[in-house]
Amino acid sequence: MGKKITIREVAEQCNVSTATVSRALNGTGYIREGLRRKILNRVEDLGWHSNNLTSRLNGRRSEGRIVIVGASELLLAPETSRELFVISEAVYKQFRSTPALKLGHRAETLAECRKSSPEAIILCGINEQLEEPIRDLVQLGIRVVAVGESLHPPCAVVHGDYVENGRKAAETLVKLGHRRIGFFGGFGSRPHLREGEFPMPRRVRDTVMGIRQIVPDFNFQEDAVSDCFGDLSAFGEMLESGMQTGWIVQETKHFLEFTATARQFGLFPPTDRPVVALLESTEIPVPPLACRFLYRDFRGEVARVVDALSGKSLPAEEYLIPYREA
Repeated sequence: MGKKITIREVAEQCNVSTATVSRALNGTGYIREGLRRKILNRVEDLGWHSNNLTSRLNGRRSEGRIVIVGASELLLAPETSRELFVISEAVYKQFRSTPALKLGHRAETLAECRKSSPEAIILCGINEQLEEPIRDLVQLGIRVVAVGESLHPPCAVVHGDYVENGRKAAETLVKLGHRRIGFFGGFGSRPHLREGEFPMPRRVRDTVMGIRQIVPDFNFQEDAVSDCFGDLSAFGEMLESGMQTGWIVQETKHFLEFTATARQFGLFPPTDRPVVALLESTEIPVPPLACRFLYRDFRGEVARVVDALSGKSLPAEEYLIPYREA
């Protein structure tokens, strides 16, 4: 590895002060455009590499140096395509760099990104197949942050605080007098699972952990039921039995399935079956049939992504963003 270049050496090479170099790199304060270009050109010739992403992008050819990667399906639904816009807007506002967009959630997609030598990559979602390619990118010095949950984060990840969601939801139902609580979400094609039988989705696992902080005897095998990819027969039987007097539902689609199934059995939530709904967005219309709604704070997640990218380092750790009231 060659000798490390310092900002002082850049200043000496350009015959200016270190403060002037700093202004040129960060885009702050007054500096003549010709002098700014001279400094940036010299910085590029010397191969100087700032730990500050804003500095690295504040030169020539900054367009597309940050890449947003997401599945093609993100463009199909208005709420998810809006999320891409929110991320792009926040990146441009912070770094004055228009991000590039890559569609696809496979290792090949990240390989294509790697060819363009980006400074940073923002992943809209993460899965096990991407973990090793992500580690390769991080080792190359590319900053990677993912919006989504992972059991073994290979990079910085930002997602909702699902443990806190479960705790708040259970606390609401317990205050209403409920002791046997049901959980309805998506965790496979079988309606009931024993814990440890299969890896649970991170969101489900953490929500259950939060429920148990308030209801320690919550039994996952007996009190949790999957949507079984649309086969709601087992859920309907549990709902009709009344053994679980209060319910927590995981996402918007589950809340809509909950209310529709309840009506089939002549039940009218939240009067007959009190329910707390954990929803992805305030912009998706849902019937006002829950005793409490908690909403994902997506803009808060994006703000945390930008803050993480702006730091001097980007460790592979989790940043948890609490859900909020409407």
